[in-house]
Amino acid sequence: MQNEFQKLELQNVDSIPTWTDIKTRSLSNQCRAGVIDHWASNIERRHGTRPVLEIIKQIPQWETVIQAPIDHKKWIPVAAHLELVQTMKNVLGKGSFEPIIDDFIDDLRLNMGKIKLFALRRIGPAAVIKTISSIHKETYQDGTASCKIARRTASIHFKNASFMAHPTWQILQLATLRALVELSKRTLLELYGEQEHNGFVVSVCWK
Repeated sequence: MQNEFQKLELQNVDSIPTWTDIKTRSLSNQCRAGVIDHWASNIERRHGTRPVLEIIKQIPQWETVIQAPIDHKKWIPVAAHLELVQTMKNVLGKGSFEPIIDDFIDDLRLNMGKIKLFALRRIGPAAVIKTISSIHKETYQDGTASCKIARRTASIHFKNASFMAHPTWQILQLATLRALVELSKRTLLELYGEQEHNGFVVSVCWK
């Protein structure tokens, strides 16, 4: 069960039991389609069209949601996003999240462009983490996000939404924080997540 481990780290994510498709589809929450923008073109650039077609084939119930063109402002089921990521893990990562996370960070770097990357390196990760509450409100219809920052450490508290207990969603939060630190040219010292009664907490430290 998800609450049987104390810490979730990117080094141990492949040992964490994931949810079944039925349980994932039971989530009624909505998110902006922007969370899946460029997924197909990112894969095609690196692996060609075949894995894109295979991913779509494996989740036909979400075909109309995940196929381009994607309106990034549109509301889509959180379940569609999570099943897409899980299917990418199975097709591209052969059941492992590690290569998916590496590709995710590289895709962020390419999609941000030189100007945004330069700005991120100037302001550092803390300045972006401070905006996490507004980012969450814009991205999800449910739940809240808040942060506490002290010099080069931060804790982000996600609360009050059922999808926050989903292992794949939690892994994505860790991957995003790792990307933020690495793309800002800082050194990641510590990163882990912990399940709470009504949410999920990510702790990160850098230098």
